[in-house]
Amino acid sequence: MSGFPVSEFLVFFALALVGAAAILPYSFDLAARVLAQAKRPRSMLALLNFLQTAVLVALSLSLGLLAARRFGLNSPYFLAALEGGPLANPIPSLLAPAMDVAAPLRAHGLA
Repeated sequence: MSGFPVSEFLVFFALALVGAAAILPYSFDLAARVLAQAKRPRSMLALLNFLQTAVLVALSLSLGLLAARRFGLNSPYFLAALEGGPLANPIPSLLAPAMDVAAPLRAHGLA
């Protein structure tokens, strides 16, 4: 698997944007006192909040997908569903890279 996984990115990004839109009313409800003093309309604040979330999700998702590829980690069930291919047993292929990532964290008491 070389290159950037565009299809994975687009699906995960779309799901993240749905989540971001779903949480906007809750976050605005939590910040009601502060928003009451805002000089800009709530619709503009909602749009800016959504755009900021979209940019941050795109950056973190891109870096996460690239890092996962570099460490040999992937999402075999998701890829099989997305590409319509057969699903092999993913455990053996994921176990060694996962242990390589987890061992240093465990040694430092972080996992």
